[in-house]
Amino acid sequence: MSQLVTLKLGWGNLQSGFPAVTALLGSETNPQQMQILGSLPPEPDLVELYKRWQLLYKAYYDMLSGSLRISFNDDEAEVVNFSELEFRELCDRFLTRFNTWLRSESFLNIREQLSIHLVGSEEIRVLIETEDIYLRRFPWNFWNFIKAYPQAEIALSAPEFKPVKNSFNNQTEKVRILALLGSSKGIDIQKDRELLQNFQDAKTEFLVEPSRNDIDNQLWEKAWDIFFFAGHSYGEIGIVSLDENRNLRIENLENALRRAIAQGLKLAIFNSCDGLGIASKLENWYIPQIIVMREPVPDLVAQEFLKVFLKVFASGKSLYLSVKEARERLQDLEDKYPCASWLPVICQNPAEVPPTWNKLRGKENLFSWYNIKRLLAISAIATSLVMGVRASGYLERLEQFAYDYQIRLRQDEGLDPRITIIKITEEDIKKQSQYPITDLVMLQLLKTVDRHHPQVIGLDIYRDKPVDPGHKDLANYLRNNKRLITICKIGDPTANNPATQISMAPPPSSPEQNVTFNDFSVDSDNVIRRHLFYSIPSSSSDCKANFSFNAELALRYLEQRHGIKEKRVGKNLKLGKIIFKPLEKGTGFYHNLDSRGHQVLLNYRSSQNVAREITLTQVLNNQFEPDWIKDRIVLIGSAAPVSAGDYFATPYGSGRDQKLPGVVIHAQMVSQFLDVALGKRPLLHFWPLWGDAIWIGTWSIVGGILALYFQSSLYRRLAKVTTIAILFASCFGLLTQGICVPFIPAALVLVITSWSVVIYNSLKTQKS
Repeated sequence: MSQLVTLKLGWGNLQSGFPAVTALLGSETNPQQMQILGSLPPEPDLVELYKRWQLLYKAYYDMLSGSLRISFNDDEAEVVNFSELEFRELCDRFLTRFNTWLRSESFLNIREQLSIHLVGSEEIRVLIETEDIYLRRFPWNFWNFIKAYPQAEIALSAPEFKPVKNSFNNQTEKVRILALLGSSKGIDIQKDRELLQNFQDAKTEFLVEPSRNDIDNQLWEKAWDIFFFAGHSYGEIGIVSLDENRNLRIENLENALRRAIAQGLKLAIFNSCDGLGIASKLENWYIPQIIVMREPVPDLVAQEFLKVFLKVFASGKSLYLSVKEARERLQDLEDKYPCASWLPVICQNPAEVPPTWNKLRGKENLFSWYNIKRLLAISAIATSLVMGVRASGYLERLEQFAYDYQIRLRQDEGLDPRITIIKITEEDIKKQSQYPITDLVMLQLLKTVDRHHPQVIGLDIYRDKPVDPGHKDLANYLRNNKRLITICKIGDPTANNPATQISMAPPPSSPEQNVTFNDFSVDSDNVIRRHLFYSIPSSSSDCKANFSFNAELALRYLEQRHGIKEKRVGKNLKLGKIIFKPLEKGTGFYHNLDSRGHQVLLNYRSSQNVAREITLTQVLNNQFEPDWIKDRIVLIGSAAPVSAGDYFATPYGSGRDQKLPGVVIHAQMVSQFLDVALGKRPLLHFWPLWGDAIWIGTWSIVGGILALYFQSSLYRRLAKVTTIAILFASCFGLLTQGICVPFIPAALVLVITSWSVVIYNSLKTQKS
């Protein structure tokens, strides 16, 4: 943000002095942070010196017979007996006298205070507010005090001004220029046209020697950002030449120009002679910015100024610094065209902020410090709001829905060759004529499996009561088989579901070291997304096991086949190089999590078939290959939705045909344990709360940048849709690497911040 100095010279003139000079020091948003008082003494010799300079200036250029964008009257240019050296000495004498006046003792307080508070490394805009015609013509840019500040440029302003209410809303992403090319008698304005035509970020409409009606129609019917004129002009009386026979007074365009200003016209450029008279007319209509030439201007000087100004302005520099650079570059021409760098000047409406090229295009500078602070403030508020709503649990279902959708998008890993599932289906039960199946049939099943040397067997069927015939033989088998894992149920007395509250005892004959619990952690929407593998039962539970059914199967397999034993790192389980850090309340999308026990996110291997499946009947009839069992983890469980009802919803769906039997979910959990421990699949985990906050805040800032960059509502909507798609792809990509990051909160805050920035800018525009 630039510093702003307004030097109000007040009433008076060079004959009587300026007794009440006021300097205001501030910034664009707060132009009156400091007020400094002073005065300037009379200096009538400056007027006479300037008049002499002006007379010799016109005579010198008339003597050159060069192309000037003005025609002199005979008496204006009729000066004899002077040399180029005399003229250049007069230029130096005038600047010396001018700077001596500005070093007056009565003006010292203003100079000293400004030197204390101005920052040389920042852009400084200096407005000279006066109606005195001579002071407006003086080359204030050569004030030695200001020349010491490399980022400073001076402009003129009228004492009377007000903000312009306009409908500035350029949605073309190009600067809209109306270029009026007047009479070209004796000059080359084709160069001006070529310079304007070559800008890709500008859309220029040319009116060549037009009628007044043509100009009126363009100003009334279309919105413009820049009004440009090149040709001959007679600035003191505010006249531009349309062709050799027709002139146009600027005041005759008053209504049309007022209309153009109301529709967003921000800048008028008169690349013609003696433009201060034209500027004074336009200032009465409060046009935001005008660039004119103080005196008659040679053709080459006008063209060089326009070329450099457009190039620098379009590159991203501010309007003031662009004019400054283009003006200073004219010094290269002063060997032939003395005082060329005196000519260009900005006339500024102090109530308006000079636009950048990008703002004229509808693309305001994204990286101005003002925009960054505003964006960060809005982003912080939006992020805090979304994080607060998220912490209250209101987004949990939406986040779970998005998480489930991403899980379904992943490619299935295929069957796990280390696991085989033996299912007891409805057809099996019909053939056995009862459920649970008898202990005799169960014993036959287990012995058949055992003969083929599995690594470990898991029986996911409750056998807390005898189911004769064959109970004694089954009990004896359970007692003596070291690789057979059985189950019990811890139960949860605090659960709302009565079926979940009940605990179930293990088979009485099963050794304690072979007993595990088979409880699942089920989310509030009855979907299993978590893997509970360790728990401490209550004293009232009939099940005293600490490790889950699936965990025990995996741990035994890992130790026997790979020599990997469980270790404890604090309260966490470690397998191989992986530490299983438990889910905690308030992490990820879980805000009311029952975090009892040790649980992690369940990384499903596939949507349906996690391992080879065999039915009870096939096993009893030996309709399987021995290799399907040898050295594998064999899980035995029910897959009979009517008889057993042991079916659960997963991220893949909750419909009747989408739910999975409990034994299959246990197989999913076993597979996860094995893959994580062996480094084949990542363990899904959430970022800590601060990580989620940074992630969400980052996308909030992205939403704000979109709102700043795309002024067109259509482009902005397309950009938001595209960005949200990128956000989703990023979330999905991270999920495949084991990191579960929030999509819904990030998308929500992106939209909220984008809307907020648009609304803020709209209100700001209305106020201006």
